[in-house]
Amino acid sequence: MVHHTDPKLIELLRSQHRDGRTSADLLRLLDDRGLDMVESMDHFRIAFGLDSYDVAPIGGWFADGTGELTDAAVSDLLDRSIARRSVADGARATVFAPMEGDDMDRLTVRMEVPDALMAQELRDQLTAEGAEVTSPPTKDLVPLLPIVIAVVVGVSGLASTVMRVIHGRGCQVLIDARSAEITKKVDCSVRDGRLIVITKDGDQVEIVDVPDPVDLTALVTAAVSGTAAAVKDAATAIGATVTSGD
Repeated sequence: MVHHTDPKLIELLRSQHRDGRTSADLLRLLDDRGLDMVESMDHFRIAFGLDSYDVAPIGGWFADGTGELTDAAVSDLLDRSIARRSVADGARATVFAPMEGDDMDRLTVRMEVPDALMAQELRDQLTAEGAEVTSPPTKDLVPLLPIVIAVVVGVSGLASTVMRVIHGRGCQVLIDARSAEITKKVDCSVRDGRLIVITKDGDQVEIVDVPDPVDLTALVTAAVSGTAAAVKDAATAIGATVTSGD
């Protein structure tokens, strides 16, 4: 179960990590803001796509140095997990958010996928949904990773690919709509079929037990352009369960 997380802190963790700060530095940053161990674990898990096993070392670290793990030890464990997840897990996509009044059937999407098989699966699925795949398929015997797929797709096609990931692979999907570029992340290290939505207002909604088959168009539309209330209403309407964001 994910507890309440602060979207601004999530972004701060990511930016500080990109700037070269160690995981111990980031944990101390969270400690300075009054977060407890469980809250710190949740923020690391959401910020870097980690699972419960990955963030377990946080339980052995204390800011005052009395924990079983030193700064160096906890950083070594967490930094390696973050590096591994950033290369090996799931697929990432950037969806350029439609402006008010724009056509929801032409979302510009940039996907980054970790292997050629998944790239081809996504290409086939998107093409079947009538999407315009604008990037050429890789011809390298050993392609550089991640593989980038550029596509223009309608919201119904995007909803169909979300459904395929949730039920076909059991992977977790995160749609983050807080900025002008809506980020979609597919995390196949977490196979609970959970859809996590962070709305443009920074509210987080988690959805589980999505029925199969079901049309997710209304839900994904709300995720891309709506509020937390709209996302929860759309999830309830299709018979899914909202586990957070109440």
